[in-house]
Amino acid sequence: MSRRCELTGVGPMVGHSVSHSNIKTKRRFLPSLRQINLQSDALNATFRLKISNAALRTLALSEPISLREGDSSYVVTPATAFEVSATVEFDHPLIGRQFSSYRIDPTTFSKEIASARTFGFTREIEELRARGLAQGGSLENALVLTDEGLHEGSTLRFPDEFARHKVLDIVGDLALLGARLGGHVMAQRPSHRGNVALAREILARAEKKAQGGKPI
Repeated sequence: MSRRCELTGVGPMVGHSVSHSNIKTKRRFLPSLRQINLQSDALNATFRLKISNAALRTLALSEPISLREGDSSYVVTPATAFEVSATVEFDHPLIGRQFSSYRIDPTTFSKEIASARTFGFTREIEELRARGLAQGGSLENALVLTDEGLHEGSTLRFPDEFARHKVLDIVGDLALLGARLGGHVMAQRPSHRGNVALAREILARAEKKAQGGKPI
């Protein structure tokens, strides 16, 4: 004996040879959400979230992408996870040429990447503050460089903190995708402008794939 709808008493549509239907209801259906608790070591706090796996998208690459934007260049290759490698180069005794590479997961992000601070030169900070900008900057959230080294009272959290921060920038800017990326991003001298251009290129290819064009 087949089951019937408790509201209408009607049996399964397929069993009644119904191929098309237009169902309307005044009832409100919410997505199936799962409540989880996330502990942030960087912020020393616990956050309670409701998430739905069905709402998460993944953009998986099937072929490499290359892009150049100003002095920044990128190559993204297919991968089973999200990986980021960044190379920075500055004519400064503390930086020179640095390379940092990580597979992005919650543990690695919180322990190795999240606390890598942005950086700038003393002369740039003075110019920004004269224009009313960078008012929230401090030695806790930024590295200030003099011509010879670090501003007095500053110390590096990691030997390659400059490259790690560029990895952090890429992760944050690619959140514009609105989806998890299955690929390995390799960046030379990355910048926010270049990161955003890369996000646009990936989205353009994904849209083209959805329309039956060249695979992403």
